[in-house]
Amino acid sequence: MKIHFVLCWNQKPYKKIEQIFGNTKYGDLFKEYTQRIKKIIPCQLSHISVDALLGEDPLVLGCDQKWFCHSSSPGIALKSEEIAKKLASVQNQSTKSLGIFIGPPDGWSPQMLSQFRAKGFFWSFGPITLPHELATVVCAEQVYRALTINRNEPYHLGH
Repeated sequence: MKIHFVLCWNQKPYKKIEQIFGNTKYGDLFKEYTQRIKKIIPCQLSHISVDALLGEDPLVLGCDQKWFCHSSSPGIALKSEEIAKKLASVQNQSTKSLGIFIGPPDGWSPQMLSQFRAKGFFWSFGPITLPHELATVVCAEQVYRALTINRNEPYHLGH
């Protein structure tokens, strides 16, 4: 399985990944967690406009499973152990590609919510609001944590 972390944007022109992270702590942290994830499972970071999500974009169509997330989305807030179980379930289904679509900075519109509800799982980071860049880091860290839980590695208990 491969994991695609995908930053979503409502407005055009949307920022490119280099503009988002550049030489920032967010970028350093995201790279750190994705490097750790890559030792276990392939992953990559992409970006996409919400319009492309609603259309026939190859990145979206290429993901067998889709998780839509953001701190302010009306999704399900999961404990780390629950994320691990959900991720293990996705892997056990012989999923080739999991797309984790990190919601736009101003949140998912009601139209997007209704259209995406049938297409995938809505994962919430809880009731707090996070900057888009930090939401990406939180997402990557939680995926890494879930992978280590599933492998019975000490990372989860040590933090």
